[in-house]
Amino acid sequence: MIFKIIPIKVGECENPYSRVFFLEAKRRCVLLYNYIWIIEDCEKENFILVDTGFDADFAKNYMLDIKQTTEEMPLNQLKELRIRTNLIHSIIITHTHFDHLSPVIFNFPQARVYIQQIALDYANNPPHPWFVKYVHKETVQRLTKFFMENLIVVDGDVYVDKRIRLFRTGGHTPGSQGIELKGDNNKKVILTGDVVFTYRNIKEDIPVGFNYNLEECFNAMRRIRETADIVLPSHDPRVIENQPYEI
Repeated sequence: MIFKIIPIKVGECENPYSRVFFLEAKRRCVLLYNYIWIIEDCEKENFILVDTGFDADFAKNYMLDIKQTTEEMPLNQLKELRIRTNLIHSIIITHTHFDHLSPVIFNFPQARVYIQQIALDYANNPPHPWFVKYVHKETVQRLTKFFMENLIVVDGDVYVDKRIRLFRTGGHTPGSQGIELKGDNNKKVILTGDVVFTYRNIKEDIPVGFNYNLEECFNAMRRIRETADIVLPSHDPRVIENQPYEI
């Protein structure tokens, strides 16, 4: 085993059907979970955090119906797992929406932070206010000064090391990225980010309803299906049923 991947539920929210499945305007909602992810690198004996999650009071500035217990708050979850903040070696931000990037990130001053250049560009200079409706701009603007040389801005596909690859998906947001992990026997796990909300999206080739570019959604899902042995969508409640994932 090289990697252990732990999805951590930090909240939940009922979402309109059309937000999850493109053009499926059924009169009901879909329950989605909000996750952060811990990747334990068993060879290097360190931890990678994927996305930061949020605290409930902060999240309600963007979505009033998000639910989070005190136990589900990101720092409380890490404490429960006995993972101290100084053990987080790196943080990978899949995109800049509030539930994936929030002020929680400033509790990890020693971490290296990976983010796509286009994610920063659109957050700081959006072509239209819609692109930052769910972005906490103050957090994005503070990243460069707070992390300084530890902020690693990438452009497209890049290897963090020989077994961890970041790749731009776009689709959901211009700067969305996924994470590919290569384990024993070259088995590959992909954390999709929000270009895939649920297993149904990827299985039935249905883009997420919340998207800015349909072509990128289809291309990303095809790439993920062709590459991954295990696909981990970003918001499906079933993700935690079989965790941890070990490769």
